[in-house]
Amino acid sequence: MEKYLPRNIEKEVFFYRTSNGAEADFVVRINRNIFAVECKASYSPVLTKGNYLAFEDIAPKRTFIVIPPGPSIQSWPLKSGIDVLPLPDLKKALG
Repeated sequence: MEKYLPRNIEKEVFFYRTSNGAEADFVVRINRNIFAVECKASYSPVLTKGNYLAFEDIAPKRTFIVIPPGPSIQSWPLKSGIDVLPLPDLKKALG
């Protein structure tokens, strides 16, 4: 994950899961901003109820659904505040 984060800035990365099923793969704190990052292996990602519960708990500035890189794969908004993007674009999105 460090490879895909901006360098030379204060940052912290952790996993989020609660007993009620809320779950996010990564919560990234960069300076004072919180971002949620969910990783999916599909080019048509589907979020679970647990993902939405986690995003509600975390209240991130933005949420990124990371998908594998591929030819002609570009970022797109899934919902307000939730963007789908290929892994190589994550560093720029968090910067």
